[in-house]
Amino acid sequence: MKLFSRLTSVCAVLALAAALSLGCTGCSGDAAGTPDASSAAPDAASAAASASLPEPAPESESLPEPAPEPEPDPEVSPSDNWQDMQLVVENVLISLPDTVEQVAQTGFMPYSPADSSDVEPGQWGVLYSESSVYNSMALGFGVYNPGTEAASPMECQICDITFSFFGIWEETDAKRPDVKLAGGITLYSNLQDIIDAYGEPDTINRMDSIPDSTYCDITYRTPEGHMMMFAFDGEDQHIMTAKISCAIGD
Repeated sequence: MKLFSRLTSVCAVLALAAALSLGCTGCSGDAAGTPDASSAAPDAASAAASASLPEPAPESESLPEPAPEPEPDPEVSPSDNWQDMQLVVENVLISLPDTVEQVAQTGFMPYSPADSSDVEPGQWGVLYSESSVYNSMALGFGVYNPGTEAASPMECQICDITFSFFGIWEETDAKRPDVKLAGGITLYSNLQDIIDAYGEPDTINRMDSIPDSTYCDITYRTPEGHMMMFAFDGEDQHIMTAKISCAIGD
């Protein structure tokens, strides 16, 4: 009886030991390699750290080459002979007689006053132009109708161009358009420049009867009737009026 009781106690102890052993084995993982909490924690921390790393920056792309600067228009020059009736205004060549469309390319748009009437065949009319940049200058055009029917001044040929300045030279010096005439004459030239370029004028007029007058005008003419006229004022005798007119019609 005592022997049976002792055997029963030993069996109970062995059963308890086996149960404890199985419980611990389950906590640390089974034979198939199921991780426990302590082994999974480092893997989770590593994954979180990887997720927080920034994406690598893409390789920088080279910027496109800047567009080349447009080449300036080639410089235009008039004929060396003033009798060819050419001038260049804002790098646009005008050969008198010329069209309203060609003159408009200079930026000086001719216009006809609202009360202007048509120009009869073989007759002259006038056009004007205004500029907010050269506000000390008046620009006028003489037009001729070579057709057989009356026409608007805007449809006629421009045969005469006049640049007129008002105010003292110091006020207008920096406000003159880029105009080139034969012989290198510009709207900044003076009396002596023009005589050096074209020779002695056909006529010269001074207001000697007015005390201390500095006014002077000169005119060049051709046998065909082409004409250039310049008026000067001031001690330096700078251009105050420049007129170029081609002969046309009767």
